[in-house]
Amino acid sequence: MNPGTRAAMFGRSFFLQALWSPAGMQNLGLLFALEPALKEIYPQEQERRRAGLRHMGYFNTNPYMSGFVLGVVARLEKSLCGCADPERAEERLDALKKAMGAALAAVGDAAVWGALQPACAAAAVLAATVSWLFDFKFAALACALGYLALFNAPTLWLRWKGLSLGYDLGENLPAALQEWNWRRTVLRIRLAGFLCAAAAPALLLVREAGFVGWRSALAAAAFGAFFALRRAGWSSPAVYASCVTAAFGFRGVLALL
Repeated sequence: MNPGTRAAMFGRSFFLQALWSPAGMQNLGLLFALEPALKEIYPQEQERRRAGLRHMGYFNTNPYMSGFVLGVVARLEKSLCGCADPERAEERLDALKKAMGAALAAVGDAAVWGALQPACAAAAVLAATVSWLFDFKFAALACALGYLALFNAPTLWLRWKGLSLGYDLGENLPAALQEWNWRRTVLRIRLAGFLCAAAAPALLLVREAGFVGWRSALAAAAFGAFFALRRAGWSSPAVYASCVTAAFGFRGVLALL
């Protein structure tokens, strides 16, 4: 695949969900992104049309992980040229495409929507808090730009790297992806997001209340209770509800004193 074709597929991958439908989900978007590779592989229009019809079936994945599927499909389409048993190869291509789409959808949803997006939002709030503490006039702008930069940098890299790896490795890509410790990466991103989310109110407490005396002990106890409850198996919503209830109860006790 020449660099121009790869760049064209990368750009078209952003429109994967533009032609979404309940019946085929992202099938038309996938075909649109795959078209530059099909033009390179099949110079004859009739062959190219036949290849396009192979991708009219159901397909769905996480849009940020679509580069992996596009690369593998382009590589397998190229291997179909001159294949001794094209029907069997086409069936294998379709099965591998759907299997990878489903697997990468689960990984992408956990990594991008469940970890990266909230972590970037927490980091952006922290940036806005720091900007406000230092009387920066454009704190809201810093928050917005910080979020866009933090979220788009890794996802753009993931799209491009996935396309390159998918084409270079072909059918060996699933084995290579198993070596990526996705679970550990997701946990680290979530931890970073939690630290950013905790740092923002902590900085405000330092600024407004001085964070001395009983306030320091109370904050330390709250953090300790959070980690203790999480290790005990409590869900995050349950811990949050308990903390809110305790905070309102403590405030009521102070009002009576």
